Amino acid sequence: MEKNELTFLCQISSRIDLSKILQFVEKMSQLNSYILIETSETTVNAKSLLGMCVFVARITSGGTALLRASGSDAEIALKDLKNLLLGRF
Repeated sequence: MEKNELTFLCQISSRIDLSKILQFVEKMSQLNSYILIETSETTVNAKSLLGMCVFVARITSGGTALLRASGSDAEIALKDLKNLLLGRF
């Protein structure tokens, strides 16, 4: 099983539009990989709408997040997740 990890500095606004979160969760749910976002305060499943809403509500610009994905399409999952958090999804 392929496993990828990526750590980066979050450069996102304090709010991401709910429609983007919905699109993102829908896309992640179609992937086979297990996808997590970890910060010093929380860990959420990127395929969970509730988890993603909680994450976005708590994230602060400039914080660090560890993105973890395991599975055959882990690289795609990490790329899309990074784009969401950078406001490019």
